[in-house]
Amino acid sequence: MSETSHHQAGDRVRAMILPWPPSANNYLKHTARGTYRTAEANAYRDLLALSLCGAGERPLAGPLRVQLDCYPPDRRRRDIDNLAKVLFDALTGWVWTDDSQVKELRVRLHDQVDQEGGSVWCVVSAAPDRTTVPKG
Repeated sequence: MSETSHHQAGDRVRAMILPWPPSANNYLKHTARGTYRTAEANAYRDLLALSLCGAGERPLAGPLRVQLDCYPPDRRRRDIDNLAKVLFDALTGWVWTDDSQVKELRVRLHDQVDQEGGSVWCVVSAAPDRTTVPKG
């Protein structure tokens, strides 16, 4: 995984190439005692945490915009919203404090396969301040 961080027009921007996340179907386990992350989910979060902690960056503050370009490891059908859910959970605490900070999201699931196990190109930046409700 690689990460670059730079300032652009006064806003912090983080661009990261992330490994393909585990399936949402294998991410959480539901039992009578509650809902838990699976060992696979914890391993993925640990992998991201190790890489993101090494970058020495603190979580971004304020409203955020996220762009995800997803290159799957194979041609199986996938639900695009589940990709975002798993990635948001794994990035919480490292890229942002809480995923409720994300006010804009764009996700693209590309047809092009990443033979190296899949990857997600993730760009996080400050979202424009939208303090008024548009009138129609």
